[in-house]
Amino acid sequence: AFLFYALSLYLSQFREIDIAGAWYCRWEISRDDSIPRPFIDLKPAIDLAHWFHALAVFNASGSLRPIAELSLANPAGRELGQQLNELSEFYLNGSPIEAGRTASRASSLLSDGSFSQIPLHHEIVTQLSHRLGQLAGQNFEGQSKAGVKLDQTELERQARYIEHYFDAGQLNLAFGLLREWIVNWVVVQIDDASEWLKRPVRETIEHGLGGLGQVFTAKDPRDIKRKRYLHQAVRGSFSDQQREWAQRWNRVCEIRNALQHHGMKPAVFEPHRKDIEEAERDWRCWRDWQPPPKFGGGGGRLLICPIGLTPGVLFSAVTHVQPDRILVIASGQSANFINEAMKQAKSTVKIQIMLMDDIHTGIDEFDKLVAESSLMLFEADEIHANFTGGTSLMGALVNRLVARSRREYQRVVREFVLIDKRTPQAQRDHPWELGDIYYLDGKPSSTQIDAGEPLAERVENQ
Repeated sequence: AFLFYALSLYLSQFREIDIAGAWYCRWEISRDDSIPRPFIDLKPAIDLAHWFHALAVFNASGSLRPIAELSLANPAGRELGQQLNELSEFYLNGSPIEAGRTASRASSLLSDGSFSQIPLHHEIVTQLSHRLGQLAGQNFEGQSKAGVKLDQTELERQARYIEHYFDAGQLNLAFGLLREWIVNWVVVQIDDASEWLKRPVRETIEHGLGGLGQVFTAKDPRDIKRKRYLHQAVRGSFSDQQREWAQRWNRVCEIRNALQHHGMKPAVFEPHRKDIEEAERDWRCWRDWQPPPKFGGGGGRLLICPIGLTPGVLFSAVTHVQPDRILVIASGQSANFINEAMKQAKSTVKIQIMLMDDIHTGIDEFDKLVAESSLMLFEADEIHANFTGGTSLMGALVNRLVARSRREYQRVVREFVLIDKRTPQAQRDHPWELGDIYYLDGKPSSTQIDAGEPLAERVENQ
């Protein structure tokens, strides 16, 4: 009997033969006709083995396809089978919202009657119901995707997906969803979950975390000593909370990006790398995470200003803007005018000079100079950028700094130009005449926006 049963499973599983029926009878020669000699239908037992296998696949990988196929074979379970097939697609693609809604619909279709033709159907339904309940969480019935509420309960439900992916060794899905889940975690903490799926809301948090991570690792790519200095300077200005979040975001994004390249890089991807183990260990303690940090700020108003051979540009910019700090882009020659311009503007604020070796063709210097400016941009509450003065390449560098400040650090940036209607010679002869300032956003020059406010308020203002 056992050999016959094993051969039946072999035909069904390995040869993919659809067995319509299998019967067994043990016929014993006996003169006693009163001994029953029944034919035993083995088909339910064969089906049961397939169900055990299908549930094992589901528990190990999250794939519901084997269960869906078994359900579709039964007329009473066809609608359920369709929902399970759809749920499997969403789960294996790392889409927890769509999967949750589908799991909710599948749960409502699940009943003992769907599988009453197989042994142990109640136990199978109970186990399947439990797992579907974990995936579905709160009731999605009748909810559109946009209507799904992001709260602590939903956060816990999505975390179960990540946990399943980690347990199954599905790192691509685990880290892909983990990156998005971290954004959701921050959204819940700042209590601004009404539009949590909208791109502007998510980008504000992504760029804030990304800027935090970039400043934390800012370095000059050409100078080892400068690398060390910048890294130490940034570390010294970070709170423990900022440092923790910068490391967390950088680690998760780096692993996720490496996985998304699917090994199409010279380096061999090791699934048991130290940073992967650290990221997973950190995530499993997410309930102990501290609230999201303030993403920079505290340094007041920053002025970015190039200076050429007309020092009055810096004088006028400082006089109009009244900054707390200044980032000056200069050449070796024009740097000599900075002290006099500051003296004429009666300003003694902190200045960082970005010295360009070649102010006409030195575009290859941009990465170095942008890295040097990272900390000052990050610490600014508000940035005013002057596009007047210096060479065209200096203006292009100002544009690069503006783009970085807005995108990576989520800073409010106001761009302006200075207009001096006098002749060039008059400007050189009398440089300390105040020029007119024109903000490109059309707002008055006195407008001030606190770009260093808490993240919750910044999301609202966005």
